[in-house]
Amino acid sequence: RDNVLSHIGRTRPTDRDFAWYLEMQDNQQALIEGNLFLNQPWHDNSYGINLHGGTLQDVTVENNWFHGLRRRHLQVDAQAAWQNIQLRNNNFLDPDLAAQLIDHRGPFEQVTYSGNHYSSTADSGDWFDIDGAGQSLAQWQAASGETDADTNVPIPMAPQRSLETYCADVLGLPESLAAFVEEAEQQSRHRWRPELSAPAINDYIRAGFDPVR
Repeated sequence: RDNVLSHIGRTRPTDRDFAWYLEMQDNQQALIEGNLFLNQPWHDNSYGINLHGGTLQDVTVENNWFHGLRRRHLQVDAQAAWQNIQLRNNNFLDPDLAAQLIDHRGPFEQVTYSGNHYSSTADSGDWFDIDGAGQSLAQWQAASGETDADTNVPIPMAPQRSLETYCADVLGLPESLAAFVEEAEQQSRHRWRPELSAPAINDYIRAGFDPVR
């Protein structure tokens, strides 16, 4: 709940080209809520959330933001043994990467999609993937049963915010990851700066996803 995940896959510590944000497999009574999955322009082997495994049960994915993720935002490998999987009130927004928003494989009976908001710069017939075939929003609604799906994604106030912009906007440092690391390495109990902590940075990025008013 309430995590900010950004630029996954940038540093490639294993020299492989992939960006896997959050994976859930064979879980029971789990909640994925209020998270931001952001900023991944590099790798096609990627997802914001991946639900898979044979025994998912009572899992809810709600009120999350997916923004600026290359290739796919949500991957679901549904199984007949799943029970009560709810995906609702999430925002899927692709500003410029022609991303596929949901890749769904397997039956829909065990998965309920409801009230999600979608927008992609991909061709209108490729916003969704169902068992390997590209689908439009209308086709998705018919196949998934998500009749209340729409394109009314809220317009975020400053979705470009990142650790680098935080350096410039809040810390008065050069807009770079290296500048932040250099400053953070000086943290100690004798020289503690709350503005260098993860909660402060997360709050700054999250505020960028307040809707334009």
